[in-house]
Amino acid sequence: RTMQYVDENSIFIYDSSIEGVAEEVAELQNTAKKVLSIPALQIVSEELHPRVFNMLIMGAVIGATKVVSLDGAYAALEHNLGAKFQKDPSLRDMNRNAIQRGYDLIEL
Repeated sequence: RTMQYVDENSIFIYDSSIEGVAEEVAELQNTAKKVLSIPALQIVSEELHPRVFNMLIMGAVIGATKVVSLDGAYAALEHNLGAKFQKDPSLRDMNRNAIQRGYDLIEL
């Protein structure tokens, strides 16, 4: 359903952990500026926690686009979730680690 929005300026990131997705996005190789695959579900299941799936994706998007710096993302995270982090500081590390892991996947 997202393929209709892809053009020559698009950076398309997809989860290679989902069976059959690679075949669906193969046609985008000729349409998008860049097509990147990351094993997001696999990583959050095996290394992190499923709750931080969105943070891993955000880190990958930051790595691919440089739309914001990692420090900017961490500051926004702190601004929006700081109260939760005060109650459970482990959430801060979990979210930051997921952002960094996603970023590193693209930077390889």
